[in-house]
Amino acid sequence: MVYSGANGTTKDQIATTMGFDGNIKTHLKNFKILNQEFTSLGSVELLRANSIWLENTYNPKRCFLKNNKKSFGASIYKTDFINSASQSRLEINKWVENKTKTRIKNLLPDGSINGSTRMVLVNSIYFYGEWEKSFDPKMTVNEPFYTPAKEVSTKFLHAKEEFLYNKTDDYSMIELPFKGNDVVLLAILPNKVEGMAELEAKLSPELLQQATAGLQNTKIDLKLPKIKLETQSVRIDQQLANMGMPMAFSSQANFSDISKNNDLKIDKVFHKAFLEFSEKGVEATAATAIVMVRTAANPTKEILFWANRPFIFFIWDKKHNIVLFMGRIESPNV
Repeated sequence: MVYSGANGTTKDQIATTMGFDGNIKTHLKNFKILNQEFTSLGSVELLRANSIWLENTYNPKRCFLKNNKKSFGASIYKTDFINSASQSRLEINKWVENKTKTRIKNLLPDGSINGSTRMVLVNSIYFYGEWEKSFDPKMTVNEPFYTPAKEVSTKFLHAKEEFLYNKTDDYSMIELPFKGNDVVLLAILPNKVEGMAELEAKLSPELLQQATAGLQNTKIDLKLPKIKLETQSVRIDQQLANMGMPMAFSSQANFSDISKNNDLKIDKVFHKAFLEFSEKGVEATAATAIVMVRTAANPTKEILFWANRPFIFFIWDKKHNIVLFMGRIESPNV
């Protein structure tokens, strides 16, 4: 949403960092189409929500609000950041909690907004999908998960079935379908315990396309960690700046398509996530808040896919070729 209000170098840096094509009209059009397409994903549940929270005395350009309502379905709220920043923070956190089925709480920590805050842009996504074929709880086993630093005892979902599978010199990939088979979990497992950094360096849309193109039905002895992870609310503004968009956080920020006075910059960005793998399915949800202030294989042979070391996963909408979630499991207990 914030990209739709950027101009100049600020817009270019955001586009490069986030992989946008640089044309804001195309950007808005594409997201509008995606929102329409995602009204139904068959047997899985996908809830998306966006909101813009404005200081009562601050009036952005109408076209900015209109574009975000139209393309992102954003709800617009007025609040009193100047006199009641703490109460405003609680209202935003409650909105996020409601949109994520209570899984994301306290996205904005104490002190994250104050009387200088003029706008907070919030987005959330919630996913729940049941496996096409549930794991048998009787087969869940306790075994070690190998991190580069130590072994961690954890429970593993266990099944011996045919799955779509691909193996290369660097990694192996498995596809686990949810009910309806339009959305799947893709797990990419480095061949070596220490191979995560090398795999992440190579990760790209092209690699994902090549890996999925090579999937074939294979008899697999599968072990997937049974996990329930919740991150703390973390600030990611410095990481975004380091990735290539520092201008947005500086006094030289250009958000002139939000404000006619071009007087805004991003102050802080907060992110929080929740993830659970169980015998029944996967639940995943995440929320982000941008706080803005004024400037001053062999298919016949049983193969092991034991995700007992760090791995990468994607929740992939095969029908629309869209990655809904991606993440890295470093340890099942963190």
